[in-house]
Order: sequence, then structure tokens, then C-alpha cells
Amino acid sequence: EMSMVTGVQTCALPISAGQPSRRFRGWIDAPLVELAPEMRRLARTQQLGAVMVALLTIVWIPILAVLGEYFSAMVISCTLGLAVGSALLLSRRGRPILSGRLMMTSLSIGLLYSIAMLGGVSRAGAGWIVIIPMSAIFYLPIAERHWWAIFAGFGISGIWVLEGMGWVPESSLNAQAASFLDVISLLLLVTTIAMGLWVRGRSWREVNETLEATNQTLHQEVAVRQRAEEEARDAVAARTGFLATISHEIRTPLNGVLGITEVLLDTSLDEEQRELAETVKSSGKMLRTLLDDVLDYSKIDAGRVDLESIALSVPNLANGVAENWKKLAADKGLELGVELGAGVPEWIYGDPVRLQQVLNNLVSNALKFTKAGHISVQLGREGERLHLRVQDTGVGMDAEAQKRIFQAFRQADSSVTRNYGGTGLGLAISRSLALAMDGELRVSSTPGQGSVFTLELPIREAEAPSVADQLPLETLDLSGVRILVAEDNVVNQVVVSRLLERLGVQVTLAADGQACLDAWEGSNVDLVLMDCQMPGMDGYQATERLRKIGVRTPIIALTANNMPGDRVRSLQAGMDDHLGKPIQPDALNACLQRWLRPSA
Repeated sequence: EMSMVTGVQTCALPISAGQPSRRFRGWIDAPLVELAPEMRRLARTQQLGAVMVALLTIVWIPILAVLGEYFSAMVISCTLGLAVGSALLLSRRGRPILSGRLMMTSLSIGLLYSIAMLGGVSRAGAGWIVIIPMSAIFYLPIAERHWWAIFAGFGISGIWVLEGMGWVPESSLNAQAASFLDVISLLLLVTTIAMGLWVRGRSWREVNETLEATNQTLHQEVAVRQRAEEEARDAVAARTGFLATISHEIRTPLNGVLGITEVLLDTSLDEEQRELAETVKSSGKMLRTLLDDVLDYSKIDAGRVDLESIALSVPNLANGVAENWKKLAADKGLELGVELGAGVPEWIYGDPVRLQQVLNNLVSNALKFTKAGHISVQLGREGERLHLRVQDTGVGMDAEAQKRIFQAFRQADSSVTRNYGGTGLGLAISRSLALAMDGELRVSSTPGQGSVFTLELPIREAEAPSVADQLPLETLDLSGVRILVAEDNVVNQVVVSRLLERLGVQVTLAADGQACLDAWEGSNVDLVLMDCQMPGMDGYQATERLRKIGVRTPIIALTANNMPGDRVRSLQAGMDDHLGKPIQPDALNACLQRWLRPSA
């Protein structure tokens, strides 16, 4: 009969017979909500009040009978008996609000009848009416107390009107009996107040004890959560450190594999040898892509995605992505093209690297799952939103697969990994990047008919750069340029030296930071490529020493440290740029072109 939800109690009386009026049912069955301690206080006060009323009734009723007021004794005994019974029964059954209403109703009837029958408002007994609002303070919730005060006022006013009309009989009690009844009523009033205050104080002590127990529980929960947060931070730090170590240790030999393969492909090879070398290079690039995906996912998971906002050409970017994959599409017998819709802006603000990464992932995914037909990159506009769609005629997927396709390390089903390979990170990263760009990535697909991946982005139109800015810079001849390479790994020394020598650069090698400082003295170096992790003095310390002695020559970090924050650390140490391993020849050349120009 009483429901408790998070410390809140609702009291209601179920009606099983008849259909009472809505107003009456609302009075008797209204779901009043109070705090559970308040409900307990009401129930205890009513029970104690019932006991008190019963004791006083035992004294009062015989007195009235002795005085000849038999009818009054009967009415008062019935009404007060109802008050006592309702308080004891209903409050114990978990219905204190209804109990209080019935108790107050019966008590009010008894008091008003006593006032009317024993002299009306013209005698001192009219003061008994104060018992009604005073009892309501202890027997009812706050929301209902004022109504009983108003009821008492109307009741005594009604008796006064009836008395003026001559409808109230004169009291048959003598002065001594009336005074005795006044004493009894005063005793009833004082006892009601005393018992109510006593119960209220006891209830407040219970509330305080409950609050103290709750506070202790909360303190314990806070301590547990703090320990859990500390453990989570330790786990994140451990994971980050593990990823940093693994990344560095994998990138170092991978740099050797890709670098040596690149150098090997630049030599005279027969057709079979060149094919084998190309296979090694392709496998190395796949491994590098996998490693980059893991690190990207780690950055996104840690909330460390940095986005640029520069002017970029959407059509040029889409055509560039399609051009990168056209050879692979042609090898599979697929058509790959770009469709430009109406209203698509030429230039918008955005991050071209991240946008290109998402489109590359989508096109790569389409090529993986399409055996015949075509793949199209479609650009469209709807209002102020740019839509980039990659549509294929591949295997498609069902509704259940579409629900989990963007989850990390998940693919449509286990057969996808078995038949097509992949980790399931590409689409998860793409969706996270789309959200970071205030966009959305979604998919619609039909099994056997293909899929459509839609990247939706907000449009922030940009002005086209000047013609001079769009013209490619003239390639700088690096012949004769002197570069100091600080690198402790022998294989990496060979790779960097060979890649730089292909550009005509004169290379000086240093095996650690101190050797780099020694090689600097008396030399005329144009640029320094600095590994960061070296025995003895590392690249950060060597850079700080060079900057302290006034060296302003460009220093570029050439490192396998590609975790979030590594670039910032390199720049804080005084380096000018950050190149990650495995070394990409084009990226190396572009970096040298940027920093060796006179205007750099």
C-alpha cells in the first residue's frame, strides 16, 4: 500500500467499490508525496495522539454522562473513537496521510459539536477550537495544515451565526462543570502540543542519524570512486607508456624496412626483383597504416584530436583521393570517379589532412568489399550541410551489421576479418573524426547490392586563396646542402644517409647528442635532423644545449616518437619541426624544402 522510491513515499487509498465523484476520490486517494522520515513522524504522532485522546476520552465521557449530557457523550465518544481507531489502524498500515485526514475530521466534528452543545461561542469553551489547527500541525503534512485552520475558523463562525439565530441550545452545565471541562480541553491542547513536539524532536534525531549514516556512505563511495579514478588514470598512463614504447620499437625497424626498400627500388633491378621489392614496400606501408590507425584511435580515445581550420578545396581534395586509388581500382576492374553536385562550394574551412584521411578510409573500405561494378565519390549540398558520399556495388551488409560497423575492432561479422582482413579501426576512427569536425558519418546498405557511406559536415565557406598562393613553389635544388644527422641506430643511419644523398645532400653522422655537439663545432651545417631517443645525451638535451649557445639553424626532430604530445615536446625543446618514422621520402623532401628556403 506504500511505495518507496529513492527515499520518497507515496500514499494512496485504493477504491474497490463504486465510482465516487472525481473531487471526492481526489480527496481520499490523492497521491501526496513526502519524504519517508516525514511519513514516519506523522504515523508516530498520530499513534501517540490516539493514545492520548483515548485516555482523555476515558475521563471526559463519564463526566459528561454524570452531568446528564448523554447524547453529547455518545457523539463525542463515537467521533473520538473513530479518530483513535483510524490513527491506530491506518497509520500502522502505512497510510499516515489518510489516517491524519480521518483523525482530524472526527476530532473537528467532536470539538465543534461540543462547542455548539455546551454553550456556543459565548462561553470560554469556544477556545477549544484551537485544538484543530494545533493538532493539524502534528497530524498532517505541511501542504494541508492551513486548510484545517480555515475550516476551524469557518466552523466557529458557523456556530456563532447559529447561536445568533437561536439554534444553539443553552448549556445545562453549571459554572463549575463548565470550568472543569475547560480544564480538560486545556489539558488536551497542552498534551497534544507536548506529545507532538516530543515526537518531532525524536524524528529530527532520527533524521540526523540517517543523514550522518548517509554522509558516511557517501564519503565511502567518494573514496572508492577516487581510488577507481586514480587506478583508471594509472591504467591510462600505463597504456600510453606501453603504446609509446611499442610504437617506437616498431617504427625503428619499420623505418629500416621501408627506407632500405626505397633505396633498393632506386637501384638497377630485374623485373622479378623489383616486383619482390614492391611487395615488401606495400606490406611495410600496410603495417605503417595499421600502426598509425592504432595511434589515431589512442589519440581520439584520450580526447587529443587537434584539428586545423584552413581554406581547402573540396573538389580538389576529392579528386586527389580518387586519383590515389584509381590504379588499385583499375587492377580490380572497377570504375572509380568523382561526381560534383550543384551548389557545392569550391572552398571551405576545415582540416584537409583529417578530411582526406576519412575519405581515404571510405574509399579503401569500398575497394576492399567491391569485386565488380563501380565506386563513386559524390559531392552534394543540402542547406548548410556538405554531403560527401562514397557509394559502391560491393557485398553490402544487413541491418544488424550496420549497427556495429562503426565500433572499434568490430566488423560486420567474423567472416569479414577472415575473408578481407583488417582490424575494424578505420571506420571507427572516421566516425570519431567526423564528430570532432561537428559532422556525422552514417551508412545505408543492402546485402548483395552495395553500401553508401555519407559524411555530412557543416559548410563554412572560405575565399579562394590568391593565385600566387595556389601556385606550387619552385623546387629547391638541395645539391651541396650540409645536413647533420644525429641518429644512434645503424640501420636508420644508412636509411637517412641514402635518402638524403639521393637529393644531393652532404651528410654528417653523429651517434648521440654529445657527438652531435662535437660535430657542430667548427662545421658549417645548414640543418640538423635530430633523433630524440639516444644513449647518453638525448635529442631534447642536445637541442636545448645548441639553442643556449645561440644556434639558430633549423633543427628537425626525426623520431619514432609519434604519440600525442611528442610533437609539442619537440617544439618545447627548441626544435622547429617534427618528422615521424618510418621516414617517407616525400615528407622528408617537403620538410627540407620548407626549412631551407631563404624566406623560411
